[in-house]
Amino acid sequence: MIALPTILLVGPTGVGKSTAVLRALKNNAFYVAAERGALSIARNPAIYTGPAPDVVECVTTRAPWIEVLRAVRQGCEGVRVGKYSAIVIDTISSLADREYDYLVATENSGHGREWNMLAAHVRPIVNEAIAAEAIVVCVAHQKDVGEKEPKIKLPRLPGKLGEEVVPSLFDVVVRLDWGAGPNGEAVRMLRCQPRPRWADKDRHGVVIDGEVIGEDGILPLIRRCVQRARGQAVDMPAAGAGANGAAKGLDL
Repeated sequence: MIALPTILLVGPTGVGKSTAVLRALKNNAFYVAAERGALSIARNPAIYTGPAPDVVECVTTRAPWIEVLRAVRQGCEGVRVGKYSAIVIDTISSLADREYDYLVATENSGHGREWNMLAAHVRPIVNEAIAAEAIVVCVAHQKDVGEKEPKIKLPRLPGKLGEEVVPSLFDVVVRLDWGAGPNGEAVRMLRCQPRPRWADKDRHGVVIDGEVIGEDGILPLIRRCVQRARGQAVDMPAAGAGANGAAKGLDL
């Protein structure tokens, strides 16, 4: 069994996280839309023109983790028969928010029991996809913490979920943010700056801080992660290349 990569993509609302994932994986992935309208871009030809992906929307407010877990298991069956290579959850932030609200409303423990239950509900969702030997990509919103600059960058998740629990499930925690291109134009780029209390992480040693995202989204990053996991030579772009360039097909 090869441990395929788990990637948590974090970023502010509207930066293009869902687009970057969809353009990378296209219909090679099973998508769990855990936020209303998260994958509506798949039906917008101005944004996405690839083959239609399989998407299940899970937006219930009553025990939402169960609905998402069922959807992930459906995707896992597709992985096992070779229909998909990856499972995407978009966004894990919305899922955790709704699950926390549900637990607070139903548990009424008054002793913070809902925090432990929330972690216990989120972990199996990611672990189920990992066990199916899928590439796992989760999308999360970003929150900035602290008064000093630079502010701490964390996934926006309730309680300790964003700082400790969820990042520990992933090999790569990378942020998608706006930056300036060579001519001062606005570009989307990957940021990974591991430091105390930040969630950024790169266990595979393949993330290029400041890598510009092109038409194929995060496909080059996913490919490098898979190559490292398989013990293959990693296609690292030349120093200072900046942009993705033409991306090859994902050989899975």
